[in-house]
Amino acid sequence: MNLICERFTIGQMISEPVRLTGGLMHETWRLQTTTGSYVLKRLNPDIMQRPEARKNFKMSEDVAMQASFHLAALPARRVNDQAVQTIDGSDYLLFDWIDGKTLSTDQFRSAHARQIGVQLGRLHGFSIATTGFIKPDTSSTSIDWNGHLRRRKTAARKVAAAIHGRAGTFATN
Repeated sequence: MNLICERFTIGQMISEPVRLTGGLMHETWRLQTTTGSYVLKRLNPDIMQRPEARKNFKMSEDVAMQASFHLAALPARRVNDQAVQTIDGSDYLLFDWIDGKTLSTDQFRSAHARQIGVQLGRLHGFSIATTGFIKPDTSSTSIDWNGHLRRRKTAARKVAAAIHGRAGTFATN
């Protein structure tokens, strides 16, 4: 852990790292150091073996950095303009800790969905420059648009039925 603290210049550890729950692909830990609290994400080594993985993380963090100037986005900290840092054979991202809480489905309200929708709408309205992105050639790919449409309609009906079943919950909040 000393190498991680040193690389990211975040001081010295003042307590043991705490494993965070919720991540399905990567390990995440809360670090408390002499300079503050952070989230350390150890990127899944199986994913990082993919040839395009490092470039994908770089582009993702470049987008997060640009988006953070306009909306509630938290890009990873950078060292020498690089977000992904390889330390002792593992790849890491480091984020500032943000106090908050995870809402259960019972606590989630339509106002929360509205806030998420506003942020997503703003994000998709930006013109964000990425370098190195190569659009894949899909000219020989056959896409069954009608099949996609049928599946989306079926899924939408299921969601609508679930929402309808909770309509009283949303209406009172």
